[in-house]
Amino acid sequence: MLNEFVPNQTNLPPDFHERQRALDPTQSFICEAPAGSGKTELLTQRFLTLLSRVERPEEILAITFTRKATGEMRERIIKALRDAQLPTPKESHKQTTWKLARAVIEKDQEFQWNLLENPSRLRIQTFDSLCTSLTRQLPIESTLGAQPQIQEDAEELYRRAVRALLATLEDNTPWAKSLSELLGLLDNRFDRFENLMIHMLARRETWLPMLISSQSTRNIKQILEENFCNVIGERINAVREKIPSHLHQEIITLAAYAAANLRAENYRSTILNCLDMDLEFQQLPDNQPKHLSRWVGLAGLFVSFAGEWRKSASVKIGFPLGETRDEKQISAHRKQQWKNIIDVLSLREGTLDAFKNLRSLPKPTLDEEQWRILQALFDILPVLVAQLTLVFRAQNAIDFTELSLAARRALGDADTPSNLALRMDYQLRHILVDEFQDTSDIQFNIIQGLIGGDFKKLFCVGDAKQAIYGFRGGELSVFQDCAKLVPQVRTLANNYRSLPEIINFNNSLFRTILPLGQNFEGHDPFTVNPEDQNVPSEVKAEETGC
Repeated sequence: MLNEFVPNQTNLPPDFHERQRALDPTQSFICEAPAGSGKTELLTQRFLTLLSRVERPEEILAITFTRKATGEMRERIIKALRDAQLPTPKESHKQTTWKLARAVIEKDQEFQWNLLENPSRLRIQTFDSLCTSLTRQLPIESTLGAQPQIQEDAEELYRRAVRALLATLEDNTPWAKSLSELLGLLDNRFDRFENLMIHMLARRETWLPMLISSQSTRNIKQILEENFCNVIGERINAVREKIPSHLHQEIITLAAYAAANLRAENYRSTILNCLDMDLEFQQLPDNQPKHLSRWVGLAGLFVSFAGEWRKSASVKIGFPLGETRDEKQISAHRKQQWKNIIDVLSLREGTLDAFKNLRSLPKPTLDEEQWRILQALFDILPVLVAQLTLVFRAQNAIDFTELSLAARRALGDADTPSNLALRMDYQLRHILVDEFQDTSDIQFNIIQGLIGGDFKKLFCVGDAKQAIYGFRGGELSVFQDCAKLVPQVRTLANNYRSLPEIINFNNSLFRTILPLGQNFEGHDPFTVNPEDQNVPSEVKAEETGC
């Protein structure tokens, strides 16, 4: 199938074959596509490919994040269809789009779609527009009823809900004790409580489903602790994989040596967690949460509190000067070993960040005090959400989060999908998502509801370095989670917009910003083809048309 649309083999981009594979309509893909890589053109080509294989244009849904992006994609498709009525273009980079569009024109004439006269049949929507259409189709199931106004900045509505909750403080309510306890923890600072609850309401899509689905707070405790353990295991693995196996035994010996010296001198340090480590391990501990304290101790051995590689092995980290000649020789030998290890680890990209990330990890289990606070929160948060619902109704307004939650309710769940979900699953054969790195958990849940769990229908394009929707709940982890469900990952590695110097600067900058493991399969989304290192970006843009 793909060979049918291969243009003349001249001036093709180095990642041309990756782009061709991404057009295979029988496969689902996630494409890593940095700025300037021509992802919009790829989305357009994918849409055209699918159009030529469906019975109705409405069987394809493309989702974007902005109205501007929606308009641009629709304009590109319409332009491609118009150009397809002209002779074959001479430029090789235009031939693929032209041939794909020609196939759509033939399908359009066969089924009398009249897309050029009726471009609204192309289902290209923002997430917000999609959610609005879902809630309108099932107003009762979504619980919204008549469509309210959407507030882009809902902080004042959150504030009213929090103050309505505080007004019940003196009432004899089931949650009064929990409310008083939380206020006491904040020194009865109502302003601090208000700000905290406003923040919780703004991010309620992350915790509300858990509260609703759990039959008891004990279930929530188990879920939280399981999540803690998963995160701990991932972070430990991120460090362990950076350390060459031939250094394991040497690091264990050094850590135990340093810890023993610190105990002898009554120093307080996390390195003490490595005491007698050499008696327990032949290799560095695995990623079980029970070994977290050992790994935090190892982090202290090599990384300073300022988050930098330690400059020297001093007394404060367990390397004394020594009094006798033998002690001095042993100390000098251990310090040299430590320096050699630092030299190796510091050259391994991402190792410093991996060590630093260990220090911010929670304990694998909640202690009694933490659990008491969380239980108080679990008592008042449902009441707070109920107060917000009353505020929404009184103002005939909602925020974007409520719109997304309502759309998800309208679709039902995996076990009991609504009639709307069943109908949508029947009608939709393909879903394309642009800027997938900005997708939130609830939006991903909506996508799952639309496709009925059939990930063969999904095609996503995104880039971790362009994530800008954190304020709307966008989660980069959703990109990675989806990659586990859609195993075909493609990378658009060529850049048509920037000079190598700019790209290399961005690479070095983002390696210090993005969390570990953010890119898939070790790809660097800002790769510049070595053959193109000296080609100015404006020339490349002219040659490729991207």
